[in-house]
Amino acid sequence: MASIPLAGPKTVVVGVTGASGSVFARRMLQMLESDERVGKIHLVISGAGLKVLREELELDVSRSSSLPVALAGGPAPKTEYLLDSDIGASIASGSYRVDGMVVIPCSTGCLAQVAHGISSTLIERAADVCLKEGRTLILAVRDTPLSRVHLRNMLQAQEAGAEIFPIVPAFYFLVMPKLLNCFAPNHRGPRYPVLLPCARSPWAGPEGAIPLERRAGHKPGCQEESTLILHAAVVALSLAGLADAFYFTFAYYGRVRKSRWVPQVLCAREGSNCVTVVRTPYGSVFGVPNSLLGIFYYALLILWVIAGQSARMTIQINLTLYIITFTDLLIAAAAVTVALGFYLIFALRRILHTDCPFCYAAHAINLGLLALLLLAR
Repeated sequence: MASIPLAGPKTVVVGVTGASGSVFARRMLQMLESDERVGKIHLVISGAGLKVLREELELDVSRSSSLPVALAGGPAPKTEYLLDSDIGASIASGSYRVDGMVVIPCSTGCLAQVAHGISSTLIERAADVCLKEGRTLILAVRDTPLSRVHLRNMLQAQEAGAEIFPIVPAFYFLVMPKLLNCFAPNHRGPRYPVLLPCARSPWAGPEGAIPLERRAGHKPGCQEESTLILHAAVVALSLAGLADAFYFTFAYYGRVRKSRWVPQVLCAREGSNCVTVVRTPYGSVFGVPNSLLGIFYYALLILWVIAGQSARMTIQINLTLYIITFTDLLIAAAAVTVALGFYLIFALRRILHTDCPFCYAAHAINLGLLALLLLAR
C-alpha cells in the first residue's frame, strides 16, 4: 500500500554508490538544492562511492562535513550528510517520513542487495524502507553490458516497487570525466518528475519535434517560463542594439550617400561627436563599418531565439568528441564584441578625447547580451 504523500516541503534521500557516473549525482544534488519544493536532503555515499567521487570529480573526500558542498559544487544548505555505516540513522526507520529516494548512480551490487531485501548498509536499508512503506524509490543503475543476473535483479526490484532507470551514456571513450559536463547538464536527472513533478517536460509524442513553446495549448512550465523570459530579454536588447547600429550606419554614410530614401538622423550632421567617431580608423574593421557588423550580430541573436537554439555542430580534437552548440559560438562572438568595446571606449576617451553616448549604450547592450547568453548556456 502506497504511503500518503507529505504536505509541505519535500524530504528526499540521495544515495551514491560506487558505479561510474558521479556527474549525475552532482547534477541531481544541484537540482534538488535549487528546487524550492525540496526542504531537506539526506545524502549517503558508500565507501566505493567516495573513491569514485575522488577519481571522477577530483573531490577531497577526507572531510565528511564538507562533502555536500564539494559534491554540489557550491552551497548546500538543505543537505545533511549521513555515513553509510550509520545503520541507526533516522532514514533507516519507517517511522521517519520521507517523500522518496534515488540511488544515483546505482551499482549492480547495490541493486542486488535491494532486490533481495538485504540491508547491510544505510543506503540499502533506506531503500528497503522505501519499498516496505510504499514510497518512491528510483534505482539509476549504471553498468553495461548487463548480464542475466543483473536483468533478473532489475525485474525483482521493480516487482518489489522500485523504479529502474538505467543511465548508460558512453563514459569510457572520454579522456577526462570532467568532459561529461558536455552531456550531463542536458539530463534533468533520472526520473526526476517522479520525486518532484514538473521538473522536466514529459514526452509529447511525434509533436515533440515542434519547439515546446510553439505547441498548441502549451502553457509554460517550471523551466519553460524562465527560458521565455531570458529569450525575451535577448530579443529586447538585440532590437536596441539594432537601432543603435543603424544610427551609426547613417552617421557613417551620411556624407557620401545622401538621398531622400535615407533619413538624415541626428548624428549624420557634420560636427557632431558620433560623426567624428565613426569616421576615424576606430569606426571600421578592414573598411567595414563596425555598425554593419553590429547589425549582422544582433540579427543573428534574434534568429537564434526564433530558431530555438537548435543549431549544433561537432568537431573532432585529439580523438575526443567535443560538442559545440550555436550558443557557444554566439558566446564567443559576444565576448569578442565586449573586449573590442572596452578597447574602443579607451580610444574614445584617451585618444580621440571625445564623448559618444551611443557608443556607451552599445557597449552596455553588448555586456547585457553576453550575460544573458552565459545564462542560456
